[in-house]
Amino acid sequence: MPLGRPITLSTNVASKTISITATAGQTLFQPSGGYRINQIAVYRNGTRLVDGQDFTARDGASVTLLSGATVGDVLEFQIFDSF
Repeated sequence: MPLGRPITLSTNVASKTISITATAGQTLFQPSGGYRINQIAVYRNGTRLVDGQDFTARDGASVTLLSGATVGDVLEFQIFDSF
């Protein structure tokens, strides 16, 4: 179970989770299908990251870590939308 404050959803909003295994030093990730700006939560090895301190996600297509990942790190992208 990921650590951090969970996000609560209203009844008309759903979420999907996309997992990507990082390569050494990787900072750029592109979750398939993109995301709505300000509607994404990012986890690294189960720990929730903070937007602006640990990553940036501003264009709806890519997420950039502010410090490079270690080979084998698992990044999970929880994307909120009405699917």
